[in-house]
Amino acid sequence: MSHSVELPNNAPPHRPRHQHSRSQQLTSTQPSLTSRRHQQHHSISIGSGSPRGFLDHFLHQPSQLHGPIPTSPLPTSNTSIDIEFDGATQVIIRPNRIVKGKVILHAVDRLYLTRIRIKFYAEETAMVKLDDGLCQQATTTFFETEHTVWGDNMKPYAQSPWEELDTGKHEFPFILKFPNVNYPPSVDDPPGFSIRYIWCAHADGPAGQTNTMSKKCITPYRPIIAASPDKDWTFRTTLFKENHGSKKQHALAHLVAKFNKQCYCPDELLSMQLNMVPLNSDIKITNMAYKFRRHHQGRLATQRGTAVRHQTHELLDATLPEPTTSSIVFSIPTLMVSPTFSSRHIRTTYDLLLRVTMEETHFLKRSTTFHCECSIPIHIANLPYDEMMRIPDLYSIERYTQSKLSPFFYDGQDDETAATSPPGYYTGHDRNERTVYWSMQTSLKFNSNGCSAVTPTTTTTSSSNGGGGLMGCSTTTSHHQRGSSLPDIGEANILLSSSDEWS
Repeated sequence: MSHSVELPNNAPPHRPRHQHSRSQQLTSTQPSLTSRRHQQHHSISIGSGSPRGFLDHFLHQPSQLHGPIPTSPLPTSNTSIDIEFDGATQVIIRPNRIVKGKVILHAVDRLYLTRIRIKFYAEETAMVKLDDGLCQQATTTFFETEHTVWGDNMKPYAQSPWEELDTGKHEFPFILKFPNVNYPPSVDDPPGFSIRYIWCAHADGPAGQTNTMSKKCITPYRPIIAASPDKDWTFRTTLFKENHGSKKQHALAHLVAKFNKQCYCPDELLSMQLNMVPLNSDIKITNMAYKFRRHHQGRLATQRGTAVRHQTHELLDATLPEPTTSSIVFSIPTLMVSPTFSSRHIRTTYDLLLRVTMEETHFLKRSTTFHCECSIPIHIANLPYDEMMRIPDLYSIERYTQSKLSPFFYDGQDDETAATSPPGYYTGHDRNERTVYWSMQTSLKFNSNGCSAVTPTTTTTSSSNGGGGLMGCSTTTSHHQRGSSLPDIGEANILLSSSDEWS
């Protein structure tokens, strides 16, 4: 609480000259500097017909405080801000969808806030660690949009005032419209690679002070990708015996697999008729098993080449009762299955791995056992072909690489029509994609206690979408020491390729 102290009318006691502080001596010279500045500003005018006296009065009048100074303008540590979505605690985002929710602020003390805003953005991260200790990362932000749910909107030409907010629980609703665009699905594999769609709320303090930020809320996103028309197809291959130390291969059996369609969706039955014929009468098929797998491949271009990371998840596995002629029928799982998709750094694919065990017998000799494997590609979508007409505006969905549309917030809480029919997309909602490049060279140094420390060197380069790569981009280099270790992402393999296409 600010207060004032009245001084007596009598003169202050005499003080020796050497006791005067340096700050008082500098203060005595301030009027002369002010008079110089007054002479410099005296020649400035605003437009034609503006009086000089008004501008001089505006620039040089002393600032006055109206009302008491806030005692606790910043939110305390007990103040919390959260994001809740309508209908469920976890929401799945899809193209052409409206997302409703509210920002909840729990104020323990009286607060002075400039605004409360919510931000929604999507980013793809690719981080690799090479064998020489060099770590490189590229973070691409597909879009970033924010909305002020309470308070004054930020203006480029004026400062923003702040208001007082009482203690208690405050709720501020919001509505977001996602465009009819297929962005990459959410993923966190392989290690060091991820695609995330993140929400975050901010409570900005007064006079540009530190704000209170909520925890990052990550919501899954699933694009709408329809399956191709149902069409039977046959997979044929020959299983070979590999001779170690020799390039010559010995054929063992022919494998023929017939499928009822080329593309599958979750909860659909995959039916395959398998037939295997040995090429030698001495060869006998003893066992056959299959695995339905999901593959994640991450890549990042470095100065040494393209760094690649692979990770495989086994979703289903089983053993066939009859090895030679049998049918494989199973339902595509819904958990951990997203459509086949390729982004800038991550590619998701599926396959069916067949593992065959054969036994070759010889006269008066021991039998020999061989293990052979073959991979059959499986295409995954999330919308059956027969249900395409049930999705409105399906044929107008765009791919994010060819679209500039971005999600946007709008006010429609008091109007039900506005909530269901948002404004058009082509009214200034273009996205600005940007990429930030980051590198760190780690070197092990031992201190007096015998412990190793990490001394990284960070180089950050940012560029906007369509900026022509690294040309004309600003670069900042900083050197610092950090005791924490890097995330355990493993070492990546290097492919000597400069192509931007997946191989």
